Amino acid sequence: MSGLTGNSSSAQSGIIIPYPGNPNQYVAVTIDQFWNNNLAYSVIDMTLRGGLGDVVAGKKNIPLTGGSGAIGETVTAILDANGTDYWIIALGRSNYMNAWKLTSNGVVAPSAPVKSMFPAGVGINSANVPNGYLKITPDGKHFAVAGYDTKTVIYGDFNNSTGTFSNARQITGFDTSTYGIEFSKSMNYLYVGGTAKLYVYDFNALLATTNPSSVTPKKIAFGNDINGLQMGPDNRIYATAYGQSYLYVVDNPEEYDNLKTYQLPANFLGSGISRIGLPSFSGSWFTPPPAFCYSPAVTAGTREPFKTIVSTLDRTASPRNWSDPRTGSLILESQNKGLVLTRIASPETAIANPVEGMIVFDTTNKVLKFYNGTVWKILEQGCPN
Repeated sequence: MSGLTGNSSSAQSGIIIPYPGNPNQYVAVTIDQFWNNNLAYSVIDMTLRGGLGDVVAGKKNIPLTGGSGAIGETVTAILDANGTDYWIIALGRSNYMNAWKLTSNGVVAPSAPVKSMFPAGVGINSANVPNGYLKITPDGKHFAVAGYDTKTVIYGDFNNSTGTFSNARQITGFDTSTYGIEFSKSMNYLYVGGTAKLYVYDFNALLATTNPSSVTPKKIAFGNDINGLQMGPDNRIYATAYGQSYLYVVDNPEEYDNLKTYQLPANFLGSGISRIGLPSFSGSWFTPPPAFCYSPAVTAGTREPFKTIVSTLDRTASPRNWSDPRTGSLILESQNKGLVLTRIASPETAIANPVEGMIVFDTTNKVLKFYNGTVWKILEQGCPN
């Protein structure tokens, strides 16, 4: 897979996301250094080269153009509100954000992204020096981006249905450069990597105020440069230590009042040396699990009798009181078997005429999806108000 564009010096030199509706395929987004306006994507098929994967012929370095402001160094991606497509997002020099929508047919308009402009006085207009990281919260509703030499962080709202940004506000007055950006898994806390320092904000407090300077961050000093930040699959946040063979780690990112940070062993990277960046991942991969309802069953009102029972249990030996205060017309119970719903790769494209109320398992995104009569939605459960 040689010959991809991009640059190892870019703040976020690339990001890889699943190709919607195309099992075994991924999209690699690459971006050049400085403000060189060189953003592109390539399609990778993991069935090629005997399972090692390779770029699909004719789908290498497809340019993404038409953005406002020069594009350089800062790029991310997030799941669309429909639970299948993705937004590819890049910062435009000065005060612009650009979002290209990726669907099962490729990028909808490679030369015509959705463009958003920050309000006057909010923006990053640095010279030919690195920008910082851009991250979207796992739920696709908010964003934060760092400006390295301007010592600022811009944050606000993102609409993952339309690809638009709004309510942008700017934090200034940092005593070091700002570079790395990461959210805790709950999205309650914003982490900013500075030079030999880590800043931690109550993100809900930032969202609630029109005066970001009124929110005081927690500051943690490090003995070496800390710049790039990235959450790991263990929900810890990892940070670079420039020129060293180790990383820093925030062990408990959700415990703002009792944060524990560590330096990993000196030979953690073996013969490798840490620079100022870590691989970037879509925040969608760290989406918190849905809030399940553990409230007692509803006992008031008229109960609907159960009409269908499927059981693998011996109810002769262990009878059950079927007048439990639950409603519904179907009971499935077992101690060693499970219900398997229809399994479909990307129902949005596979099912031509979905019916309201239809439920399937999306094998591409590994989630249950429900058709509400208009769009497919990821099925989540929560307690009623």
